[in-house]
Amino acid sequence: ALGGSVFWDKGYLGLSGTHYNSTYGTVAEDTVTIGMQSDRYALETEVRHPLRGWENMRVQFSNTDYQHTEYESGEVGTVFSQEGQELRWSAKHQAVASPWGQWQGVVGWQGEDSRFAANGDEAFMPSTKTRQSAIYLVEELKKPWGGFSFGLRSEAVKVNGNAFDPEGDGSTRYSAATSNTFSPISSSLGVLYKLSSDVSLKAHWARTARAPKDYELRADGVHVATSAYEQGSVALQTEKARQMDIGMEWGQGPHTASLNYFDNRFSNYIGLNATGDVVNGDGVVGGAGTDTVACTSADADNDCWDKYAFSAVRAQFKGWEAMAQLRLSGSSGLFPAINGLALWDLTLRADSVRASNLDMGEALPRIAPLRWGAALSRQSGPWRVAVGLDKVQAPRLGPSQVATAGYTLWNAQLIYRQKVRANDAIWYVKGENLTDKLAYPATSVLTTTAADASTGRPKVPLPGRNIRLGLQVYF
Repeated sequence: ALGGSVFWDKGYLGLSGTHYNSTYGTVAEDTVTIGMQSDRYALETEVRHPLRGWENMRVQFSNTDYQHTEYESGEVGTVFSQEGQELRWSAKHQAVASPWGQWQGVVGWQGEDSRFAANGDEAFMPSTKTRQSAIYLVEELKKPWGGFSFGLRSEAVKVNGNAFDPEGDGSTRYSAATSNTFSPISSSLGVLYKLSSDVSLKAHWARTARAPKDYELRADGVHVATSAYEQGSVALQTEKARQMDIGMEWGQGPHTASLNYFDNRFSNYIGLNATGDVVNGDGVVGGAGTDTVACTSADADNDCWDKYAFSAVRAQFKGWEAMAQLRLSGSSGLFPAINGLALWDLTLRADSVRASNLDMGEALPRIAPLRWGAALSRQSGPWRVAVGLDKVQAPRLGPSQVATAGYTLWNAQLIYRQKVRANDAIWYVKGENLTDKLAYPATSVLTTTAADASTGRPKVPLPGRNIRLGLQVYF
C-alpha cells in the first residue's frame, strides 16, 4: 500500500493504492487451492467552508479489481472476478436554528457500480451487474441534557443477471436473464439523556431495508467455498426490519461500563437455509436420471452435496451486550497501589443474541452463542503485559446444523513502547489459544457441510496455538 496527501489551509487531496496477493488452500476440497489478487485505488478530497452555510464538503472515489482463481490439483479451474467503483459526496452544514434548538448534520449521495463474472466448471451463478445509488441525511439536535439524532436514507438498486446454463445444454439448470429493481428506504431516531455527568441513557429506533445481493438472487450451483449446493431466488423482495435498542453508559476517570439491549424484528429476513435435500452437481435430488450414483446422506464422497437455498422468513433477533473496564490499582485505582506506579486494569465483556424463525418457531442457524471474556493487564513504564480468556457456550442449534461444544480460549501479550527519532514504536508478542484447544465456530456453514469422511468431525476448527511477533511504528 502506498498513499500521499497534499494539504492547504482549507482542505486536502489524497491518493492511495493497495495491492494484495495471497495463495491458500481450502477446507472444502483438499485438492483445491486459491490464488487471490486484489487492487484498490482511492481518491479523497475535502474543502472546508466551500460555500456560505456549509462547514465542509468531501468527495471520495475508489476503484476495486478483485480476482481469485481456483486451481484443482494445480490446474486452472474456475476464475471469479469482481470489479467495482464507488463515489461518495457529503457535506456538513452549519448549525440551523429551530424552535427546539440548533440542528447540525450531514447530507450526502453515494453511488456504486459492480460487475461479477465466473468462468469455469465451478461457476455457481451467472455474470451480474449491480448498480446502486442512495441519498441520505443525518441530523443531530444537541440539548443541555443530551440530544436527539435523526437519519434518513433512500436507495435505488438494480441487479442485472445474464442467462445461466453451466452444463451448456439447457436441459438441467438453465435460467433466463433477469433484471431486479429495489427501492429500500431506511429511517432512524435516537435520543441521549444524561442522568448525571457520569451516567447517560440512550435509545435508538429504526426501520431498515436492504436489497438482496446478486448471489441471493441468482446462485444456482455447487459453491466450493461453502461445500454446498446454493440456490438463490429472483422472487426475493427487499429485506425489512424494525429495530430497537436501549442502553446505559457510565464513566468516571479510567473506569467505564455499558449495558445495551436490542430487539430487531424482520418481516422479510433473507438467509441461507438447508432444504434437507442431498443433490448431485446438477442440482438433481438423489441424483436420479444422471450419470452419478444416487446420493444418500451416507454417500457424501460421490459428488453429492447438501442443498441450501436463500429464502425469506419472519425473524426476530434479540439480545444484550455488556462491557466494563476498571482500574484496579494505580492512578485513580479502586485499591491501594501495587508495585509503586504500576497500573492494573481489568476488562470484562459479554454478549448474547437469540435469533428465531417466527414462521417455523425454531432457531435460525449459525448464530453466535453466548460469549464472555476477561482480561487483566499490568502497565509499568514502557512495558505492558496482559492475560485473558474468551469463553463461548454451546450454540442454540438451527435446522440441520451440526452441534458444536462450548470452549475457552486463553491468550496473552507482551508490549514494549519506545521512541525512535521522536516517533512511537511498539514491539509486541501475542499468543492466542495458548492451550491449543480444539474448537469449532458455530457461525460457519462449513462446520456443517465440510466433515472428515473417516471421523465425521468438521474440518474447519479455529486456529490452534499461535504466536505473533511484530513491530508497529507511528510517524
